[in-house]
Amino acid sequence: MTALTDLPARVATRTAAGADDAEQWTLLRRAQAGDTDAFAQIYQAQRHFVFAYLYRRVTNRHTAQDLTAETFARAWRSRTAVTHQRSEVNAWLVTIARNLLLDYRKAAARRECPTADADPGIDRSPRPEDAAVVAEAAREAAHAVRPLLAALTEDQRRCLFLKFWACLSNREIVRSPRSSTATRRR
Repeated sequence: MTALTDLPARVATRTAAGADDAEQWTLLRRAQAGDTDAFAQIYQAQRHFVFAYLYRRVTNRHTAQDLTAETFARAWRSRTAVTHQRSEVNAWLVTIARNLLLDYRKAAARRECPTADADPGIDRSPRPEDAAVVAEAAREAAHAVRPLLAALTEDQRRCLFLKFWACLSNREIVRSPRSSTATRRR
């Protein structure tokens, strides 16, 4: 498997958001039977997507790389428990990554000593190849989400905007003056 430190400047066009879901599930079923080559193919198809997800949240390349590696290690250990439940393989991986990120943040909040993330002497500026990975993943995600958003009502889109772009809590959204009666009942 290629190390995440060797991320290419341009992400291949067939990455997580564009990978064939049926093919990914076939690979996962093979991996569940112990086929390490099948899991390596999942890793190759999904690693940039998972890295981009984590990198956008921690903004530290090394931390994102560590969390990405641990995501796939946990995915390998828990692969036999996964079933096809009308979701994509990358949704399963992002769930693992999100849980790792929450654990990482909890542990960081409990630490009494400064971490590398807090060291002002460490250059935390994004590298061009990291930015390319994040940008490509964002384009692919936007392409996949656009038709789904179009199918929602204006009120539903407004709720999503308030939740994920304006970073309001559910309580704040319900109390919002632009929130409809139907939204308040949900």
